[in-house]
Amino acid sequence: MIPITPGGLGFVEAGLTGTLTLAGVQAGEAALAALVYRLASYWLPILAGLVAYGTFWRSRQLGRPTHDPSTTRARPRTTSPLVPRLPAFALLG
Repeated sequence: MIPITPGGLGFVEAGLTGTLTLAGVQAGEAALAALVYRLASYWLPILAGLVAYGTFWRSRQLGRPTHDPSTTRARPRTTSPLVPRLPAFALLG
């Protein structure tokens, strides 16, 4: 099923509010709990992702490498350069 809204925005809040109301929570408190739940589960991770992206973008713009290539060691070659490597799905067959 393809959702109409991203992340079920609006439908989840309505369902959670209705369920909490049926469980005996007052309607105003149930709506507030649903909105706090949506803030914590939907909007805060988006905000954290935007901060992480901005930090990454800024570090790339300032010319700082994301890792130090002098500390990485070259991995030894495990196959001969004359033998082609098979794709991973070919080994499943």
